[in-house]
Amino acid sequence: HSEKYLALANMSGVETKQNISQNEDRIYELETRHEEAMREVREHHESELADMQRRHEEELKELRQRHEEDSGESRSRYERQLEVNQTYFDKIRSQDQQLSEAQELINQLQQEHQDRLEDNEKVKKAMENLLDEKDDMTAQLEILSHEKSDLEKKSESISNC
Repeated sequence: HSEKYLALANMSGVETKQNISQNEDRIYELETRHEEAMREVREHHESELADMQRRHEEELKELRQRHEEDSGESRSRYERQLEVNQTYFDKIRSQDQQLSEAQELINQLQQEHQDRLEDNEKVKKAMENLLDEKDDMTAQLEILSHEKSDLEKKSESISNC
């Protein structure tokens, strides 16, 4: 029997080593895929950023050309666009500030809620302790009541003698 168990244990050990090796291979494959995906995402973002920068530079060049061609009209259009952009950025800044304030408030409320939960837990434990003390006192009162009753019976029997 012991030879069979030894053979089974060895086979199980070999299978475990194979499973570990397979898992390590899977992990390596997943890490490689993840790195490749991250590289592709990075390249895509870099490409998009380069495209956006190129378009922005082309638009600036075009605006400058227009400005030079028709300084009066182009200048006023350009200034209006700058005003629109500034208004847009001011709104974004304001919304960002509001979001920050809201997040601060959420964090504060979460902390207050956590504090209340902790306080409630303390009150619950105190109530449980008071109930335990009440039960102990009730039991002691019952014992004292029985003792009083026994003493009254003894006193009565002594009086009767």
